[in-house]
Amino acid sequence: MADGSRGETLSDIGRDRRLVRALAAWFGTSRRQLPWRGEPGVARDPYLVLVSEVMLQQTQVSRVLVKFPEFVRAFSTVRDLAAANEDDVLARWSGLGYYRRARMLHAAARMVMERFGGVVPREVLALMELPGVGRYTAGAVASLAFGVSAPIVDGNVARVLIRIEGQDLSSGADGLAWAWPRAEALVAACARAGVAAGVLNEALMELGAMVCTPSGPRCGGCPVREECGAHTLGMQDSLPRPKVRAARRRVRLDALVVLDDSGRVLMEKQAEGALWSGLWQPPTAAASKRALAAELRAVLAEVGGGRATRIGVVERTLTHREVEFVVWGARVGGEGKGKKNRKDDKPPTLARGARVGVRWMHPWEFGGVGVSSACLALLEVGLAGLRGAGPVRSGP
Repeated sequence: MADGSRGETLSDIGRDRRLVRALAAWFGTSRRQLPWRGEPGVARDPYLVLVSEVMLQQTQVSRVLVKFPEFVRAFSTVRDLAAANEDDVLARWSGLGYYRRARMLHAAARMVMERFGGVVPREVLALMELPGVGRYTAGAVASLAFGVSAPIVDGNVARVLIRIEGQDLSSGADGLAWAWPRAEALVAACARAGVAAGVLNEALMELGAMVCTPSGPRCGGCPVREECGAHTLGMQDSLPRPKVRAARRRVRLDALVVLDDSGRVLMEKQAEGALWSGLWQPPTAAASKRALAAELRAVLAEVGGGRATRIGVVERTLTHREVEFVVWGARVGGEGKGKKNRKDDKPPTLARGARVGVRWMHPWEFGGVGVSSACLALLEVGLAGLRGAGPVRSGP
């Protein structure tokens, strides 16, 4: 007899059932206690599942452990998040990186309120209508919060499945494409094994995080070692094959840290399409070869500053870019000094095209708006230089 969807034999079906049961049993005794996890079999708040899954995308669990409780205290329901100001959302996200995820999560909460009556949808296709929610995240929310028999595959799960099946595939697009139907087959086996799809999905994620890791898999502690093709072949350290990574593009930017007599810093909200869109940082522009970029000299003139001094360099490595900030600093006089009289305390207009927003901020205000870790580093270098600490170089 065969399963018509994949042409499986009884042996295949029996093996899948054994895999599912072994993974579920291991997960029941070995899973980590994480704040977004409930007890097995206990219904979860789909909003909290959504938040945790978006946070965990391309981010270490250790960082999410710090930020998740703070975030859900501030925005405890989907209604709270939908009603929040974007700056508040980005500020609570600060430290997790990939800030576009926060903006998409915010937009998703608003769509839940507007299109779905304030209720996170349970169907995978409906979940995938939400901004920033792809097949993996939709499957995670559907299976973990609603018990829907939906598979999940990301790089972590794909690695586990490739090793179990001993497939000579990379961890890139080919591996992901192969892994989806394999994950579907295991989810189909859950009903025959008496295991919830959500338990299987979390077990696969946990096994990839704790045992079947990218390098140095701990096969001695693996619950499916006897069923693992890579282990049988002695290829657990070489599968999946490394995916070919594109070379990171080098980006060099001038950043202008302007400090006024009251200790405030000129900050500009980054426009859509910028590297840190939606976040605040000192005015930046493509770096000039020798002097401060011309458009930043115009900014400095507009706020009444004199000559800027080159202070130091800050380097940051992003997923697809190597970013070097050349940090310049300048001081401007207080009320009634310099080229601009700022008695009304209005922010400059910065006549450089359509700007999202410009503000003078005290350093203690940075925690209340979205500011990247790269921005905090360049501010540290710039302010130290302006206050007499001398040139500084900051690496990743």
